[in-house]
Amino acid sequence: MKLFGNFRGTDGKKLFTEEISADYKAGRKIGRITFGKLNLYYRDLGKKYYVPYGYIKKVYTKVEIVQPDDSPAIEYYRIMLNNGEADFANLIYEKKPQVEQVYEEFRQNYPDIKIGL
Repeated sequence: MKLFGNFRGTDGKKLFTEEISADYKAGRKIGRITFGKLNLYYRDLGKKYYVPYGYIKKVYTKVEIVQPDDSPAIEYYRIMLNNGEADFANLIYEKKPQVEQVYEEFRQNYPDIKIGL
């Protein structure tokens, strides 16, 4: 089995197990997020993180609009993961349908996690 390297936990410590690697590989990927059976996984700045679903209390989106010089405005979405006290992940998506897919995954499989502000 090909292993996928170290994952960082919410405490920043690295973890590497075949179980987590297999869960990540088998998970449903939507952009930068992978929904495994054990954990949610995401990539940020070239690092892979894992988060137990029980740690996530809320997920919401911030919409950002950037206006480059002499160009049309660009809209992008920041999916924010929150543990009830603070945001711990800020994941950028360029396409609204992917954001909606992420929300639908949470709604269907993790109803205890609040969606929206």
